[in-house]
Amino acid sequence: MHSKKIFATLATIAIGVLMMATPAFAASFLDITKAEIENGKKNVSVEIKTGAKIPKDDSGGLFGYGAFGDSGKVLAVTTHGGVLDSEAQHGVASDPVFHTHIVELKTSIPCASGLAVASASFETVGKLELSGKSVEVSHVPISAVGKLTGTIVSFTLSAEGGDICVNPHQLTTAKVNEEHQDNDHDNSENDK
Repeated sequence: MHSKKIFATLATIAIGVLMMATPAFAASFLDITKAEIENGKKNVSVEIKTGAKIPKDDSGGLFGYGAFGDSGKVLAVTTHGGVLDSEAQHGVASDPVFHTHIVELKTSIPCASGLAVASASFETVGKLELSGKSVEVSHVPISAVGKLTGTIVSFTLSAEGGDICVNPHQLTTAKVNEEHQDNDHDNSENDK
């Protein structure tokens, strides 16, 4: 587990360094204007606000948002028509529906960013809501990703040398709230 924390720290530093070299021409739906995290005793949630309306029709290409967990894993929200990797796509690879993953990253030489997806859950996690300039994921079990650290990233995806490359656009720090036990989401029927 210690090596996962070290890797997560190194990945965060690498993303930060890359952000200094990233050109400022990317679409503004990748610009994070505000982010907030809640860490409960059982579940975590994240809300991200962007600079422009988030496209739902595949016009934005392959992109997403991520929140780093203290486990070294990332809670990711992605869209990428043409790649079937989620139950939310209902067996249709061309479906650009937004969906969640728990992702583990690895270093990759073919990727310009040096970061690639090592593994991603096929099962969706949490409850995803996307509207206008806002994306929110709630009811994510801590056991899946750990407590969220406050590090948030927007990114694009590309394929290089057999890897799915994660190309950071913006790295930012979210406001982190520690939720009280009586307000913790437990995925019960009363919370839905």
